[in-house]
Amino acid sequence: MFEKLLDEGDMLIWFCILAMKCPVLIGWGDRDPWEPIELGRAYGAYSCVEEFVVLPNVGHCPQVSLIIFK
Repeated sequence: MFEKLLDEGDMLIWFCILAMKCPVLIGWGDRDPWEPIELGRAYGAYSCVEEFVVLPNVGHCPQVSLIIFK
């Protein structure tokens, strides 16, 4: 499953998640045009990820999206 979602650009994130020694919270915008929510959910399946949060009406950069989609 993960192999289909990961490309070379995503491998760095994948390795970083595997190296985490503390609980991780992932926030993912449901309007992200570049990274599908399925990819975020795949990252959320790792044991170090304590919580996966879908950010409604937010794109790739939440701090910018909140202004644009308002």
